Parts: sequence; C-alpha cells; structure tokens
Amino acid sequence: MSEKIDIPQTTIEKLERYSKQFGIPVNDLTTELTEYLPQIKSEYPNLSMKQQVAQAYRNLITRLAQDEGGIRATKAVPHTVFFVGDSGVKDEAKKKINKINRMPPEEKKIYNPEPNVYLDYKDPSMKPITPIEHRVLYGIGSSGTSIDMGRTQFVKLDVWKESVSKIVPELNVLYTFRANPKQTDKQLPFYDLGASSATRLRKSDVTLSNEAKYELIKASGKDIFSIGDMDVLYDTRFKRDPANKMFGDADPVFIEAFVSNVVIREEKNNIVNLYDETDDGLVYATAYIPHSLPLKFNNNDRVVLLASVGELTFGNSTEPTKVLYVKGFFVVPADSALEPYV
Repeated sequence: MSEKIDIPQTTIEKLERYSKQFGIPVNDLTTELTEYLPQIKSEYPNLSMKQQVAQAYRNLITRLAQDEGGIRATKAVPHTVFFVGDSGVKDEAKKKINKINRMPPEEKKIYNPEPNVYLDYKDPSMKPITPIEHRVLYGIGSSGTSIDMGRTQFVKLDVWKESVSKIVPELNVLYTFRANPKQTDKQLPFYDLGASSATRLRKSDVTLSNEAKYELIKASGKDIFSIGDMDVLYDTRFKRDPANKMFGDADPVFIEAFVSNVVIREEKNNIVNLYDETDDGLVYATAYIPHSLPLKFNNNDRVVLLASVGELTFGNSTEPTKVLYVKGFFVVPADSALEPYV
C-alpha cells in the first residue's frame, strides 16, 4: 500500500501564490512536487516523509526560479498538443566531428590527435566530444491548457540530453505541458518550442475525436500534399545541395494517400506502399517507416504521413525514384476518407 502524502497547508498556500504569479495551475505544481519524491526517497532514505516533502518543495521552487526568473529566462508557456511523430534520436556531437574531419590536415590533427578521439574546438579546455542526444517531436496543438482552434498550428518540440529518454509521448494522445518558445524576430507559421529539464507531458482531461483531430491537422497551417507532388517537393525542399544548406535538413511535410499494402521486415525499415487517384489515373509511392513507429494502420486506410522525400535507385534501374522516409502518421477517420466518394 502506498504511503499517504500529506502536504502541509502552509506549502499549499505557497503553491497557490506561485500559481497566480506564474500562471501555472495549482494541480500542476502539486503533481510536479510529488513527482520529485521517489528520487528524494532514494537519495535521502533517512529523511522523514515531512522532510522529503519539504525537499521536493525546494526542488520545485528551484526549478521555477530557473525557468521563470532571471534576465535570461524565457517564461515557460503551457501548450496542449497531440503528437504525430518525431525526428528520431540523433547525436548532435557528430556535427562537430564531421566539421573536424573536413578541416585541413594540420588543423585536424589538433582536434583529432589520435583515432576515435575528437576534442571540442568550442571548449577552451578542449575536452573530448561526448554524445549529445537530440530529438524533435512533431505535433498539432495550441498554446494554453486546452485546444484553441484559432491558435492551432504545427508544433516542433526540441528535446535534448537526458530529457530524450524521459519525454516519450504516445502518438495521437492529447497532452498538456509547459515549454519555452524559442526567441525569434520572425513570425513563424508553427510553434517552435524547447523542452527544459522540467518539462513533463501530462495527459489532458480534454477528449477529442479523431474527426476533430483531422480537422485540426487541416487547420494547422501546414500544407498537406499528395504523392503526386513528391518530385517538386524533393527539388524544392529536400534535395541535398552543398550550395543551399537548408536542403537536406528541411522539416518533414504532410503527405496524404491510401495504403495498398505493408511489408514487414525484421532487420530493415518496414515498407508502406501507397496509392492515390488523380485526373490522370492512379499514382504510386513507396514509404519507409522505422520500427520505432507502431504500424497502427491497415491496407485501404487513408493516412496522413509526416515524411521527408528522398531518392533511391531500385534494381537495374539507372534512374532514381522518389521515396518517403516516414517520421509519423495519422489515420484519417473512415467517414472523412469516404466524403469525396459519397
């Protein structure tokens, strides 16, 4: 039986005060306080429960001071989002290693003094470069503690280091969380957010139907393309061109199509074959989906894939074919998929 957590009234009153100051619901602050307790109990097993609660309170207030105060702090803002995919986990340290490998031989020798040892050229003490895990979560939502259609946009949530393994949402589930809007002078057509070490995803009390979520995707301001647009998308957004560094690192796009069949492969990415109808007849495409994404769709389903466009050369062909590399997906509800045909 779990031990009852008794939060002193004086502590609750303080949380109510900070709730008003920072615009954070008291329930969120109370929940965060209790989430610190298991680690505190592990680190300080001799503390009484009252002392553990006091330490958890101190952890919470320190986090508030880090995220909400100071001249360099960016005020964390609540957002409500359902996630449709992610970039996959990448080691950003490889960018520094790649830059060192491109340096002239004499300079490279300074930062790569022996095989498999790379020194950080941005660090005055030249410490060895260590892995830096990074992941971008993609979703649809709005600022606030509930979905607002008027503010709904595509969402990019940057997650770094230890948080990569802690912030792992289920797809198509509505969450509320606090994150830091990235500072920019530009008016962006999407929410560009950064998770902090204190960012926690909490399932929202609000329930949305899949039909409502599909409408939000269409209203998010992010275009939904067809598989017939893949050639143009590749040439204008994804083609790797050394003269244009934006290409190759572009955000994934939405592609809507029907699933003709799925090919399960144990050692390589699974394959999803797609088709769609156009005025010129049927068009086809091949998509590759990583094992980290659950295959929650069937043949004949209409799906919105979040994907980047690349090229592959098949068999004896000399001409490359455009293919999709899937980062996420949303299954279009049957009623919505049938609307054009009824």
